[in-house]
Amino acid sequence: MLNSLTLDLGTFDIPHSVSQIIDSAWPTIQQFQLLTRKNPVHGFHPGDFLETTQWMMAIRTSGLLPNSNFCEWGSGFAVVALIAAEIGFQSVAIESDKKLFCAASRWKKEISGEMNEASNRRLRNNFESHCGSFIPSSLQDEVVGSKAMTKWIDHSATAVFDQCRWKPDDFGLTYAYPWPGEEGFIFELFDLIAKPDSLLLTFHGAADFRLQQKVDSEHANPTAGTADPS
Repeated sequence: MLNSLTLDLGTFDIPHSVSQIIDSAWPTIQQFQLLTRKNPVHGFHPGDFLETTQWMMAIRTSGLLPNSNFCEWGSGFAVVALIAAEIGFQSVAIESDKKLFCAASRWKKEISGEMNEASNRRLRNNFESHCGSFIPSSLQDEVVGSKAMTKWIDHSATAVFDQCRWKPDDFGLTYAYPWPGEEGFIFELFDLIAKPDSLLLTFHGAADFRLQQKVDSEHANPTAGTADPS
């Protein structure tokens, strides 16, 4: 079961290295969208990187995290995952679209050349990206039959967690930007695979962020409110 959380974001100074990542990402993404406009990647739409950073920095210092491992589901250019690595998370990005994954990998090499040695060290040690599905293979049948399933899921993509050192429930914080109508699937999947106390941050457009925490059903709080960025 998931409980919605309210979090006081406070005010955080954005690190220079994070600003570098965001400033480099936007023109690169716009160029990619221009080049692929005749055959666009379904469901790819960049989020609000600056506001997402504020949320992650607030979460990082909130005392809510069970660990500092971070995973971005459907990472696109992995901008959020790169930012997570810069602000102290052990970060993993998962993207199923090969064209998008390759473009993101090229951009990461470019931005690495613009950043200082300390940032490059963090990216080498605290960031990794994988091309494939974030859905564990053990849940494929259950997910396929889910009423919340939407057509954007690529069932031909390899299950990343079958091939990497991480387990699906290793992450204290998971981030996703679900397409309208996909929210139920994301919430359901996280509830299935996350450990208790793990957090899910989702962006729904127009400054709408939602923070939820996995809880045991007997500890669920039916009166918990939705996250409020104010």
